[in-house]
Amino acid sequence: MKKKIYFIFGIIALIVILILIIFNYRYPFVTPSVGNWSVGFSGSSELFSTIDVKPENIITYKSFDSLIPEGIDYIADPFYIKEDGVFYLFVELKGEGNANIALLTSTDGENYRYKGIVLDEDFHLSFPQVFNHKGEFYMLPETKGSNQVLLYKAENFPYDWRISDTLIKNRGLKDPSLLLSEELNLIVAVDNDLKQYMFTADSLNGSWTEAKNYKQRWAMRPGRVAGFLKWTITGTFPCKTELWVTARGSPFINWKPKTTGWNLRFRKRCI
Repeated sequence: MKKKIYFIFGIIALIVILILIIFNYRYPFVTPSVGNWSVGFSGSSELFSTIDVKPENIITYKSFDSLIPEGIDYIADPFYIKEDGVFYLFVELKGEGNANIALLTSTDGENYRYKGIVLDEDFHLSFPQVFNHKGEFYMLPETKGSNQVLLYKAENFPYDWRISDTLIKNRGLKDPSLLLSEELNLIVAVDNDLKQYMFTADSLNGSWTEAKNYKQRWAMRPGRVAGFLKWTITGTFPCKTELWVTARGSPFINWKPKTTGWNLRFRKRCI
């Protein structure tokens, strides 16, 4: 009788554990601590094809040891822009104290050289989203530590970044991802609880207000934005306008180094 009771309790415990594992995969409440992240690069002619990142195309945090006197914990959040035949790769670099924004450059897109720290603040910086808008170079990084969403402008690209505007005031938001177009201007970001929000404006330097009719989502794996936004009008019901984002979650990228962190996948949002 006791063996039967133990067996039943064992089955119940196993089911509960499986449910928790599945739930944690979808909406993780247990996540790994910050690890020694590195960045890798590759390319594809198709949006949804699997991208293989070769070992020689991984820029490891250890490669900075001979370049920077302080110890490097990780490099992360890579954003690149190509200008006049030069690839500019901006990354979050975490050494001692707060993370800063660092720059690497390449003339062939494969061999990158470290050019130093290009943005340093008293608070944590990450997510260096760099873009060209009307002939000027801007950066919209994560500036949650300032309790603002700050826009920077390069006075001498790719250096000399200065605060150009405060797009969203008195909101500490992570990974503010920007979409600018003639029809639609959006910022999608998450708060400390990884709850997702959307803001709209009539221009980059316009008045950014929260979209109240946007269905807020728990970000975590399925929704925390990990790069630039893309949108299309499909003209079909029920999703006439689709917002495509690169999100942290199941991989479209085949790269499994011995580090913690999430790979990327593409997510579609109806807006």
